Amino acid sequence: MSRINTDFSPWPSAQSVVSSFMSDYKEIDGVMMAHAIETSTGGSPIAQIVINKVETNVEIEDSLFKMPKKEGGPKEK
Repeated sequence: MSRINTDFSPWPSAQSVVSSFMSDYKEIDGVMMAHAIETSTGGSPIAQIVINKVETNVEIEDSLFKMPKKEGGPKEK
């Protein structure tokens, strides 16, 4: 199990530590990857993520990385 602690301050007068615990490691293409992540703050759980499928080196269309056009802004030439 791995743990990451992050100081989190949504505004100057409040600060807390958010901890993320990674577990259920499985080998994917020669790399161990966590398949479960639990996040807590002040010892109270706030989120749990379970990863069912991991794929590596999957081709992705370049168009997915284009910025959306702003409405009312300048038109492309």
